[in-house]
Amino acid sequence: MSIATSSLMPKHGDRMTFEKFKSLNLSESSSLSLLNGVVYDEAGLAHEEAITKRDHQHAHVASQLSFLLHTWQTKSKFAGRVFSGDVGCEVADCGLAVGIDVAVFADDIINHSKTSSYIQGIPMLAVEILSPGDKQSFINDKVDSYLSAGVPLVWQVDPHFRTVVVFRPDLVPEMFAMGATLDGGITLPELRLAVAEVFE
Repeated sequence: MSIATSSLMPKHGDRMTFEKFKSLNLSESSSLSLLNGVVYDEAGLAHEEAITKRDHQHAHVASQLSFLLHTWQTKSKFAGRVFSGDVGCEVADCGLAVGIDVAVFADDIINHSKTSSYIQGIPMLAVEILSPGDKQSFINDKVDSYLSAGVPLVWQVDPHFRTVVVFRPDLVPEMFAMGATLDGGITLPELRLAVAEVFE
């Protein structure tokens, strides 16, 4: 992060508006996110703390999930696209500017975002894959932010315990372990993935 960018960051305890965050003109490779007015780095730490790298399990699960979701999207002819690798997502009304590990966006959202480096609008599915350096409090804040923004389906994937926790607005979270099957419900029709496939 440059000195100029650092000088624009809010002091500890202050909130940053979405407009102020956008005015930083961060590069596409920036690891900074905005959640409820708080700036975080990719590891979920306060912006002044160090960034950690993702481990190989995180990378493998992201690759596997992307493949499985792309295969489903092609077969079902779902009108949307699968993204991975911290795809940038902005929801101005909710003050949300984040990178998502794996996401499915509908075509109308993608088409609306062609002139922006970030996709402007909510995904149909947001997947957060845990790494050893992640703080659970940050992951919780991120999931809460997705649900508050109207994301209909959120998966929290834990490569260590090989579980997937499924979140939907106004519903109790559900945990799926090896031997169980995930489905997309009415959000992503015809999507059915064995949890074991995610961690192969």
